[in-house]
Amino acid sequence: MISYDVSVATGWLKEYRKERGGTSDYAIARADNTNYQVKFNISNPKEFIAHYVASIIGVPVPSGKIIQIDKYLIDDIKTEITGVLPFKSGYYFGVEWYDDIVKWFNYDEFISELFDVSNYEKFLSIYSYDQYLRNYDRHANNHLIVKNKNKKTFYNSIDADRIFAGYEFKDILLENMNYNCHYPATHGKILYDIIEEFSFNEIFNYSMAIGKIEDMDIDDMVDICVNISDMNKTEAENLEIFLKGRKENIYNACVTNVTCYKNLKSGRMVFK
Repeated sequence: MISYDVSVATGWLKEYRKERGGTSDYAIARADNTNYQVKFNISNPKEFIAHYVASIIGVPVPSGKIIQIDKYLIDDIKTEITGVLPFKSGYYFGVEWYDDIVKWFNYDEFISELFDVSNYEKFLSIYSYDQYLRNYDRHANNHLIVKNKNKKTFYNSIDADRIFAGYEFKDILLENMNYNCHYPATHGKILYDIIEEFSFNEIFNYSMAIGKIEDMDIDDMVDICVNISDMNKTEAENLEIFLKGRKENIYNACVTNVTCYKNLKSGRMVFK
């Protein structure tokens, strides 16, 4: 099981939010002398689930933490960010916020940068990962390349607002049996088209890793969501059914979806 440290927020970057505007549902909270992006409402448990799964199978993600945000801070955050509905628990999931990152303006520029990162093989994890969670938000800004001493170093997957096809937890089973080629609108196919034969085996390796996720890990994931967020019993049951059922089928879905990748030879055979 994946463990998460718990810290108390000591403040938040209010001026940053004023500069960026208050329409997005996240704040940058300060805890243990580190900045964390904390999303609110339904986005928070979705971010936690995606991070937990990523940590199990080896998808590169920023470090995560459970953060207690007291009411006085939540009230202050609500003055700048519309629509924040505080959790009764007072606890929220957050991921470390990086300032020194590579920037790009479109997907072509991102792909150019991507091939220079030191962990490109880890980037390949997102194909099976996005299929498992049905992530419909893999646009150009939902990738992170972090710099170290002004050099491109490593890739991170970020933002999981639209896993489960964007459905609320009460409706996620509507997407449960969907294993088609996973082309999120307008931008998903671009990622499929860069895959070559030599890198495709890594995608299968990650699909097998998903199939090996233990049921007790999923139970732990669901329990934490229930304890932190305001998830009800039916929503928790739906989440358990979705995660346990789909993990059994991801490898076969990847085999079936070989034709989604235009640079792979048709009829390619893959063996466990």
